[in-house]
Amino acid sequence: MERIPEARSIIPPPTGAILQIQHAVGTTDASTSSSTWTDVPEMSITINTGNSILLIIAQMDDWFNKSAPGVCTVACLLDGVVVQNSTVGDSSSNWHSGSHVIVSAREVSAGMHTVNLQWAITYGSGIANNRVASGYEYRELVVIEVAK
Repeated sequence: MERIPEARSIIPPPTGAILQIQHAVGTTDASTSSSTWTDVPEMSITINTGNSILLIIAQMDDWFNKSAPGVCTVACLLDGVVVQNSTVGDSSSNWHSGSHVIVSAREVSAGMHTVNLQWAITYGSGIANNRVASGYEYRELVVIEVAK
């Protein structure tokens, strides 16, 4: 008797079906005072996909220490290309906190893809802090593969 292949191998998933979820959560304190884009620690996911859609959700708080006006920008990259960014800052010379939220959907071809976050001080000066281990801020990256 011949074995019948499993249904998932012969029937494509319905449009919009969640195929997989990858999740990264920061566990260490991080900071930057650089005006050059640098990787946010622990915020990178490599995912093997089919021809599908990636729903990317990122959230990252920062506490900005500054003596002059300045802003911190967080960028979300897919395979090295910025798909969206979020900027938090103000024109005063006081400390402030902010929350970066990025939600983006992108079609991808079958294969390996990397989603990661980078950050930089994009105006003025100061230090952006994400003090996860200290219990003050939070950072998280979620990548959901969705059938198209």
